[in-house]
Amino acid sequence: MFASLSIESAISAVTAEHKFSAASLAAIDGGISSPTLSKVLAGQSRLSPDKEESLKLTLEAIRQLIDEFPVPIDFNQVVRVKPLIDQRRAQIRENIDPIVHRCLLIRISGTGFFLTMRGGEVVTTPSETLAAAFENPDTANEVIRQLAKLGAKAWIDSFGAFRRKSTMSHSLMEVGFTPEPATAAVEEPA
Repeated sequence: MFASLSIESAISAVTAEHKFSAASLAAIDGGISSPTLSKVLAGQSRLSPDKEESLKLTLEAIRQLIDEFPVPIDFNQVVRVKPLIDQRRAQIRENIDPIVHRCLLIRISGTGFFLTMRGGEVVTTPSETLAAAFENPDTANEVIRQLAKLGAKAWIDSFGAFRRKSTMSHSLMEVGFTPEPATAAVEEPA
């Protein structure tokens, strides 16, 4: 809905159309102070990318709530609408970046998990939550093959870790492996 508008224009449009203050929006969002939002709307400051994303998510939740209920909603009643907006934000976030309930990790030792390749060296972590995680067994197996080429013994462990899909690794390049140069077929002269 707000894709073509700047965040400042989107905020101004929504708050004006639905007659609530920027201070109420800041309180509903919960991630930005009212004075900061006022400075942004006055053009005196810029939002960080994280805060801008949070406000976009809040504006989308407000839009969905307005579409769902045919009666006017008083968004200045922050205590009443914030729980509804928070719930809607969680639903939107889940749709955008769902939680993966099972993932594959590469174990390098009894206490170490594969994290990444850095400068040709294998980097490990003792933490399952920080380790490189894979949904696709083929990708995980290819990582193991690449590690074996480097002389590292590794194996796959399946975890019931609740991680966001955006934190999963989907390619060898994402975990620091450089693509092998393609070998060109050489034609022999006849």
